[in-house]
Amino acid sequence: MYSSTGWIVGAVAAGWATDRFFGGRRAPVIALLMGFLGIFSVIFPFLDTRNSTLMILVVALIGFCTYGPHILMVGHAAQDFGRKSGAAGAAGFIDAFGYIGASLAGWGQGC
Repeated sequence: MYSSTGWIVGAVAAGWATDRFFGGRRAPVIALLMGFLGIFSVIFPFLDTRNSTLMILVVALIGFCTYGPHILMVGHAAQDFGRKSGAAGAAGFIDAFGYIGASLAGWGQGC
């Protein structure tokens, strides 16, 4: 439940910050959230597993920092490049390659 709350809030906050602070430019928000995602991902394995509140908070922050850039890259960027008539097709094309890449990622790792 908490991780899904993180991604919902992250997606909305990323879009809001893009318009409010960066004049519609998506790259600064994406870079900022990806930087925080790296920090939270590095500290996560070192957390005390008995502190469930902290674990839930960090997982929610990871969801926040993951889905904000995802929405900006897949949703909004596709609308920019696909224009009004092809926005849905552009979003589907970008998402399809993301899912194909995710499904093939385990092959090189021996999973």
